[in-house]
Amino acid sequence: MNISNPEAMPIAVEQEYLLDAMPEKVWRAITKPEHLERWLTDDRLETAEPVFSDYQREVRYRLCDPEPPYLASTVIFQIEPVDGEQTLLKIRHQLTDARLNRSPPRAANGNRRLLMLAA
Repeated sequence: MNISNPEAMPIAVEQEYLLDAMPEKVWRAITKPEHLERWLTDDRLETAEPVFSDYQREVRYRLCDPEPPYLASTVIFQIEPVDGEQTLLKIRHQLTDARLNRSPPRAANGNRRLLMLAA
């Protein structure tokens, strides 16, 4: 699985919410394990440790589907303060499974000319 550059992966879902809460409060809600369970269920969250964290700006977690085909993905929470006591929360959910980036298998009969090797 290669998630070194999630921006290069296609975005599956992008959502924005304007919350009546300070950025600090929103940050706690998406980074503390006891609060994080409300956002992401335990069976999908690979680990409670973030893949990437920029304090009070962005945090990323790895997810894995609990059922076949067990696709891996990344959820990205971005926080932007808005005037007063509001916060803009952006949530992006991206598929990052390496199996999605493979080229299709070559056909067994390539319809190429048969070349014989000289002995």
